[in-house]
Amino acid sequence: MRKSTLFASLLAMFAAAANSFAQSTIELTTDMSVGSEFQIFLQVGEGEQLKIDGLKGQFKNDEWNLVTLTKQNVKIEGKIKLLGIDGNQITSVKMKDMEDLISLGLKNNKLTEIDLSGAPALKRVSVGKNKLEALNLSNNTFLFQVYAYGNKIKGEKMTALVNSLPGGTASELFLVDKTLENEENVATKADVQIARNKGWNVFNYQKGSYVIYDGEEQTGIELINQRAIEVNQNAGSDFATLTVPHKMLGATYAIYNLNGAKLAGGIITSDFTRLPLNNVPLGAYLLKVGNKVEKLIKK
Repeated sequence: MRKSTLFASLLAMFAAAANSFAQSTIELTTDMSVGSEFQIFLQVGEGEQLKIDGLKGQFKNDEWNLVTLTKQNVKIEGKIKLLGIDGNQITSVKMKDMEDLISLGLKNNKLTEIDLSGAPALKRVSVGKNKLEALNLSNNTFLFQVYAYGNKIKGEKMTALVNSLPGGTASELFLVDKTLENEENVATKADVQIARNKGWNVFNYQKGSYVIYDGEEQTGIELINQRAIEVNQNAGSDFATLTVPHKMLGATYAIYNLNGAKLAGGIITSDFTRLPLNNVPLGAYLLKVGNKVEKLIKK
């Protein structure tokens, strides 16, 4: 009995020691081609050394670095405090034991999901302008600033997001950016109130000139989800804005003159699409979207 107790104690000591030396790791996957320039901001503590696989160049501490991508799968090992990897076409991020990371910038990438539980000490996170349909912050209890605008979070997933926020004091949640043509985040007034009750100020980012965001009326959300095709063009502008229901993404559009000649066309890739009119004279035209036809007037 004494031997088994001693053996169990040794196993527990070994497990504790192994855990204390767990390696902080972040793995990234990007759609950029090998040889592309990759921008990265790193801040580490004095004397800390990082092991970086997939990037080549000169890395300066506490600065933005422009380096070369040597692999589409990048792995960084070591204790990082601040990390910025905005605008690198990143499609996936995996973090493990990132206990020292307090700020993470992932804006303007291609993420469809992200698990932040591997970085429990985060105080600030920016995942704006991605393709996220959900965001769980329940394991990040130190957060006080979150940039989540420009994604696809709505309905129950938006309610789950605000419910996952930690308690705060004048904390900041940048939830939408109404200046973005492809903003698909939608929060109800009730969602916003949940965040406020937790101590969070909720903002419409507005390209950095942020304003208080109160959320949408439920009837307004229904109209957003059920809206019909709309075409708008300001006088003197060389483009028109085409608004379509989300289910029409991937459909084609074409602009015809009244004699039936096709002048322009393309594929709809967003709920809000800019139609170039720089080569189209002033006048009346027909716009075909899928199987529907709308009148278009260039003023």
